[in-house]
Amino acid sequence: QGPASCTLAPTGVAAGGAGTLSAQCPSAVSAPFGSIAIIGGGIMGSGIAACFLAAGVKTIVVDTNPTALHKCHTWITSIFKAQVDKKRLSQKSLEERMALLTTIGGDQYAEALRDVDAVIEAVYEDATLKQDIFKRLDQYCKPSCIIASNTATVDINLLAAVTSRPSQVVGIHFFAPAHIMQLAEIVKGAATSDETVLRLLSLTKRINKIGVVVGNSFGFVSNRLAIKGVFQAVCLLEEGALPYQVDGYLKQFGFPNGVFEMQDIGGLDVTAAVLAVGPPEQKMSRSVSSIPRQLLAEGRFGVRVGKGWYRYDADEPTKAKSDIHVDRACIAASDRLGINRRTISQKEALYRFLFHIVNEAALLLEQGGAVRPSDIDLIFVLGFGFPYFRGGPCYYADQVGIDNIIYKMQAFASTCGRGTFPPPCKFLVDMAKNKKRFSDFNQ
Repeated sequence: QGPASCTLAPTGVAAGGAGTLSAQCPSAVSAPFGSIAIIGGGIMGSGIAACFLAAGVKTIVVDTNPTALHKCHTWITSIFKAQVDKKRLSQKSLEERMALLTTIGGDQYAEALRDVDAVIEAVYEDATLKQDIFKRLDQYCKPSCIIASNTATVDINLLAAVTSRPSQVVGIHFFAPAHIMQLAEIVKGAATSDETVLRLLSLTKRINKIGVVVGNSFGFVSNRLAIKGVFQAVCLLEEGALPYQVDGYLKQFGFPNGVFEMQDIGGLDVTAAVLAVGPPEQKMSRSVSSIPRQLLAEGRFGVRVGKGWYRYDADEPTKAKSDIHVDRACIAASDRLGINRRTISQKEALYRFLFHIVNEAALLLEQGGAVRPSDIDLIFVLGFGFPYFRGGPCYYADQVGIDNIIYKMQAFASTCGRGTFPPPCKFLVDMAKNKKRFSDFNQ
């Protein structure tokens, strides 16, 4: 069941009203949230906790690892301390916020969770682990408590199935760093009630986030579309481009960071894991694992270890610098695959990257995985740095022209092969036939 069955959704950037709730749900009650709990005290869990503390909400962070809890407390304090140093927060306010925080280690947290109004699970992407946590939370939490997962890919229906309250199970996908990024995808499972969705939208608004309702397909909206861009980018490396060239093209287009820089920030291991899983119908037949697998085998995980697609020197730990070793790995991969390397133009790189994303956006709309195109645009502008002045992938597609995109896609599918680039989907073709634009579906 996609979100189209739910009449709750924020209007997006292209529609001109970001964050506005259009709610026609008479049974829903926007109950207040007096306290919440976060399961997992890592960087993401800490960032989420900081959002609630800043909004004046009593927050419990649970982690079985005492070291992780100590780091969590230190990390949250440092977030607020940085605001104090910049004169954006008083020392008294910092102390008041930290007084709202409770950290609990080990497995003895059942009593502490008895009265919380919502729990957000924020452990790593392991469906089995998350199901085990949801079983426990269902036993520990009061009947009215919402149980949410901060997941990027795990099926919300799998988590709901192990509880006695599937209507109150929902996804809430924060973007890293959670205390800075404005966006949260609210993932509606098959049994998630409209009341639960409305309460989550109210909660995201309270912590100054923009909540966007999305469907429960693999990767939801953000990662499902982003994976297509990553796929094309790695294909380009095998065919003749180098990481700094592809990233340079994207930054000239208006992205603040290139696709390979973003992978280094998030972690190459995370990207590789997302590329490796997912339903077959969402995958291209061409494998692009050769170069990422080699880099991971060499311990090149990204910024956190000082090397990934780029190198990061100790004196400038966040500045991406091209690495001849990676360039050679790209050339060697082409040789292994029997690909004659060629010059990749800026237009080809941009069109393949962007139009594959546009095609997947059309598929999402056809399948009910997104409420409307402006929501997709909002997610890409706020979640991935898509140039605001270009309006998001759907708005951009309207400016280029659906006919033009279809013509280019058909040419790429022919020259690159359908295992590398897809032909335009039926929804996109029908749009062109009926003289429709993405903006026509924003009503």
